[in-house]
Amino acid sequence: MNKKLLLLLFFLTTLVVQGQTEYGLLIRSTINPKTPGTQTTRYTIEGRRNEGLVFTTRNILPLSQEKVQYDFFYTTNINELYFLALEQKSNGQVNCSKEYTIPYNPAVSTQENFGGCVGNSVAWTIHLTQPVSNNLCADDVVTLTNGWNWQYQYDATGWKPMPSQFQGKRAITFNLKDIGDYDGKSQIFFQAGYQTQFTNTIIYNIIGCSPELAEKKPEATPVKCSNTATGSATLKFKSALKTGNKLLLNLFHANPVAPDTGFISSIYASENEVSNKTYTWNDIASGTYKIKYQAQSISDNGQKVGLSAIVTDAFTIEEKTPLTFWAKAMQPLCSDNKGAIEVHAAGGTTPYYYILDNQTEMINGQPVPKKIEFSGYHQIPITTDGPHTVKIVDKFNCEEQ
Repeated sequence: MNKKLLLLLFFLTTLVVQGQTEYGLLIRSTINPKTPGTQTTRYTIEGRRNEGLVFTTRNILPLSQEKVQYDFFYTTNINELYFLALEQKSNGQVNCSKEYTIPYNPAVSTQENFGGCVGNSVAWTIHLTQPVSNNLCADDVVTLTNGWNWQYQYDATGWKPMPSQFQGKRAITFNLKDIGDYDGKSQIFFQAGYQTQFTNTIIYNIIGCSPELAEKKPEATPVKCSNTATGSATLKFKSALKTGNKLLLNLFHANPVAPDTGFISSIYASENEVSNKTYTWNDIASGTYKIKYQAQSISDNGQKVGLSAIVTDAFTIEEKTPLTFWAKAMQPLCSDNKGAIEVHAAGGTTPYYYILDNQTEMINGQPVPKKIEFSGYHQIPITTDGPHTVKIVDKFNCEEQ
């Protein structure tokens, strides 16, 4: 019981600490050189909650030259900022005086400015927003805002500072190649703050970089037989799929009118299957589609692409005209004449073939139907009396439906 209680208390304490450090406020104050003859100088910014003091910069005193001072505070419990600037001479004359309070919501405000004759300040909210789409490949450009000092870690292995060129900036733009050492990593975490104090954490999943399309519109092949999923779409890429990656492809209806909209199915393509920088998705029914795809590690089993996936132009897999045929028996005029079966075929894909009486022949040691080619009209000679059967197929062995 005590152990459970201790664990619960620790968990709740962790949540409280995380909530208290979710937002920060970095105040940069630039104080003018001290004015000759000045006896009293006051310059301060306070964080308050309902007029009650939560934190303060204390009085920032001027020097003989310009002075810049940074102050950092966690801001979860404040709802207003108070500013005071005062300069008074030894004879009691007030050179300037400014005092006011403004409402402040760290979840809304990103920057507040203060100024008086003593100096000026800018108050920056420090907080990172978790992106909705957080799949990231090494080539993807990332922009993070509302920070100052930045740090990262791969797979919870320990925080490290971002390279020096990204420090001391409100916004940074980079890719994983600027950081390095991302091979074999699955996640990267970022924090922003000031010096050794940091706020919330955001997370990106590291995925493989998707090869760009050489042709935006896939090459579509019609279905082989009417009303069957026998069409295909071939994608051509500018580069090969990287070693250790696979392609996740999603097929979508491109028709904007329901019900022919939305996701249909997904498929994986291995490095070997993406040969010669092409991939063919087979067994697709007739229709108009788009394909969305992204590269990912071979250990990733996700089946839906993210918002950063590459999207093809719409393409159409054509339906095939159904194969039809009719046959008519032609009786012999005399007893010593031969009869015939007259056949007519249309639709499907030429050439056409007939199979008489389920006859077979041996090809490569295997019995297969004996198919006789014809152009669309033919009289099949019949030499024996009795019932006969005729089966008609086209180039792709499609039959009349």
